[in-house]
Amino acid sequence: MDEINFRRRIYSNPNDQSQDVVDACNLDPNKAAFKRDMQILDAQMAAALDVNPPKNLADRVLLSQTIEKKAPIPRRKKWYMAIAASFALMSTFVLYQTGLTLNYQTIGDYALAHVHAEEIHLNDHKNYDISDVNTKLASFGAELTNNIENVNFASYCYFAGVKSLHLVFNSEQGPVTVFIVPNSEQLDFSERFADQSYSGRAVKYQPANMVVISNTAESTQQWERKLKQDIKWQST
Repeated sequence: MDEINFRRRIYSNPNDQSQDVVDACNLDPNKAAFKRDMQILDAQMAAALDVNPPKNLADRVLLSQTIEKKAPIPRRKKWYMAIAASFALMSTFVLYQTGLTLNYQTIGDYALAHVHAEEIHLNDHKNYDISDVNTKLASFGAELTNNIENVNFASYCYFAGVKSLHLVFNSEQGPVTVFIVPNSEQLDFSERFADQSYSGRAVKYQPANMVVISNTAESTQQWERKLKQDIKWQST
């Protein structure tokens, strides 16, 4: 699939899982990174729009309509407002294209957005062998020393533009997501973080950071302790 058609498809549906889109992402890391950024932006916009309406909203709307009828907006002012709205929309698009709208300040913020954007992988059941996982972990200076069952997803990803590893483990408490992210100055380190759906913890090692995210703080803490014991890091 050529670049123009691929981007058109992803713009219209960032979560497109059609086979030709999946194949294009597997063959081209740049396409995979673009799709992932669009998914993160889509999740960020959905979260921003998920706001409970204020109390007495209906009364406020009726009052606003009454005021507008008594004091109509001049035609010239309406024209200026339309131009301003169009400019704001275009600015948002341009900033996104240059990578400036993904304003995540910490590794935790980005990790949560990444999980929301790729929640489809929480339901994968591929059962990766420990050798498959260690092949991928080796490029980050790490190795699983104990056989952890139910590794349902293991794939390279781009974490804030940095090639990283995305793992999903299946536990009794639910899926557990783990990111292995090389040290980078692009995002500030955050040891603990959470939102309404997930709780996360990050551990800093010399070659890379390990980020653990689950649906409860207790499960996240348990898996953090477990992985600290089961993952061996190369000394530098």
